[in-house]
Amino acid sequence: MKTFKALLEASMVLGPVICFIPQIYRKEIVYNPILSLLIILSSLIKLFIFSSDSLKSTVLLHNLSLILLHTYLLKLNKKVSLSVEIKKFKLKLKYFNLLIITTMFSLIFLYFVSMIHKRFIFDPMSATLDCCIAFLQYIFYRDDARKPIEMFLIGLFGNIIKLILFAFVVKIRVYLLISVLLQVFFDISILKSYKKALHEDTLEFVEDFK
Repeated sequence: MKTFKALLEASMVLGPVICFIPQIYRKEIVYNPILSLLIILSSLIKLFIFSSDSLKSTVLLHNLSLILLHTYLLKLNKKVSLSVEIKKFKLKLKYFNLLIITTMFSLIFLYFVSMIHKRFIFDPMSATLDCCIAFLQYIFYRDDARKPIEMFLIGLFGNIIKLILFAFVVKIRVYLLISVLLQVFFDISILKSYKKALHEDTLEFVEDFK
């Protein structure tokens, strides 16, 4: 059982990095920078709220690796302008900056207010943010036939491992399990949309060729 748990924990830490090895190797980062920023924010929240003794070091390493990884991805991602991506969602940069500043101050305020019962505020916030990231991934990539399919396959595998770990190895709150279940659902939805998007892309190519 200990060996099984160790394998699950190692997969949880290394999985996110393995997802992006092909993109990093080619130096062609196609992951959306908005998602990277949200993942960094979510990981920062988790660093100071997770208190399960049996998983504390694993969660710490997992979130530190996510922060370092997505910071590096943002540095490598020269082809995609963050401001352009924001405009695609009809958000002006100044409003986005205001949102970031407001969010940061709100998080700092909530942190000091909730020093005694911080988990009751930040646990649901973190779980909700993870679901939002999974949903945004689906919105970004559902119609893109050129999406990095290996990234989502490994991501699905990683979320299933996380689900097994949280459901059968350690005890966590039910809403955190629901959060992981929703992430698995969106991963599967993205993979299911791949065949449809690829078929439509092929039809467009044939029409253009004619």
